[in-house]
Amino acid sequence: RNHLNEVIQSKMVNGSYTYTLDDEERYVAFYFAKDIGWTVCIEQSVADMQKQAIVGSMFIIVALIILVVMITIVSRCIVKEIVTPIDMLIETMGCVAKGDLSSYCSYSANDEFGELSRHYNHMIRKLEESNNALSESEERYRMALDAIDQVIWEYNVEENNFLATENWDKIIGRKIEAEDISEVLEKNIDAKDTARLKESLDKCLAGEISDFTHDIWIKKDGVKCCLLCKGHAIVNSGGKVEKLIGILTDITNNKNNEERMKKLAY
Repeated sequence: RNHLNEVIQSKMVNGSYTYTLDDEERYVAFYFAKDIGWTVCIEQSVADMQKQAIVGSMFIIVALIILVVMITIVSRCIVKEIVTPIDMLIETMGCVAKGDLSSYCSYSANDEFGELSRHYNHMIRKLEESNNALSESEERYRMALDAIDQVIWEYNVEENNFLATENWDKIIGRKIEAEDISEVLEKNIDAKDTARLKESLDKCLAGEISDFTHDIWIKKDGVKCCLLCKGHAIVNSGGKVEKLIGILTDITNNKNNEERMKKLAY
């Protein structure tokens, strides 16, 4: 009370102080209300104030921990919603990259990732249909080649590489043992026909002619056979020959029939 009287007499507007009473520290805050001429004073034990501050701090800490946990849970759910469809798409793409066109993404939610998954599956179905159609076309093409006894060949000028369809072994009587076209000609075709064929190939490469046709003779299993060789030059945009393509057809029976007809005629 003495301290309060001193404050009132000092005419201080507001302030605070502490004092000790019965070995207990106490806190006093005061405020002078000019309108009514009263001084409002509040007194409380410092220990009680500290307890209240500790309780308030603990409440704030607990609230922050709960908030962090809730944010973590919500974040994990959001991340899972985003990562799960991406992982499913990546897994499906990996299978497709290995050639499995029957692999589809099973994610089907009504969101942006679900829409992406549906469009991706539609693309895979189209690719699978195209691949099946291509396989069927290749099978029909192979069967047609087998039926007509023809070989389709290709010579890549830049890579100096000779390729032919599977019928080569059947018509020529041996496998392709060299990729260089000169070696292919020398190992499989009669020397006279090789010279004529090389001359036509050189003219094609020089741009003098774009097509050629020759009858060539080979020995298959010790028997002479006649093949009709047709070739065509493919020119790039710069006017340079980049490939020669053509067909080989077994015309041995036709040649034999022609010989028999000639003998009968004379």
